[in-house]
Amino acid sequence: MKSFTLAEKFLLLIHHPEKSRYLITEQMRNTGLIGALLLDLAHEKKIRLEADSMWATSHQTNLSPVHQQILARIAAYGRPKKVKFWISKLSNKSRTYRHALLARLEKKGILSVEHKKFLFISYLNTYLLDQQKRYTLLQDIRAVIFEKKEIRADDAALLGLIEACKMHKVICEDKSEIKYCKARLKALVQEDAIAQGVDKVIKEIQAALIAAMVATTAASTATTAASN
Repeated sequence: MKSFTLAEKFLLLIHHPEKSRYLITEQMRNTGLIGALLLDLAHEKKIRLEADSMWATSHQTNLSPVHQQILARIAAYGRPKKVKFWISKLSNKSRTYRHALLARLEKKGILSVEHKKFLFISYLNTYLLDQQKRYTLLQDIRAVIFEKKEIRADDAALLGLIEACKMHKVICEDKSEIKYCKARLKALVQEDAIAQGVDKVIKEIQAALIAAMVATTAASTATTAASN
């Protein structure tokens, strides 16, 4: 699936094969998407990571208009910043980025997008039209994990993203597979670290997810305490 960016593969993989919904939480979806977009740019050598900091090495990319928007924001900032800074900052517009990428997938005939509104709130209903594309992607991933197929650079990026977002249930069929998958992915990420420090983005996604979960739990606890 060379015609798809990592960000598009991510959205395709987490989309329910039959229903208009996703298979992971909103927090993981938003953070994972930003991570995928940054990994795309890093793979194209449009951004560089060093000593836990990231900066733009170019002002132009042909990956997609969304990638161009993100690259322009990073380039305009000027000085290097922590990866977690950009994940946090860009996550505020993850919904906008996701909608733009869904529109690209619609043009490719992969899914349909229905624009809806409820009480003046706009939202999208999306349905997969080409389920075979998702199935092929899923089987390729499973082949690397369970059949130990040779891993490629783009496989490493996607597998790292799956590990970071804890998407084991998305690609596994039962509990026994999940247990093996977790161990296998952890080993693969360590053995096949993405070139030139791009694996740091994956680590920052994990850190961002943990921070978001802690914040959500704290807010829920505070609300419960206030109501008692």
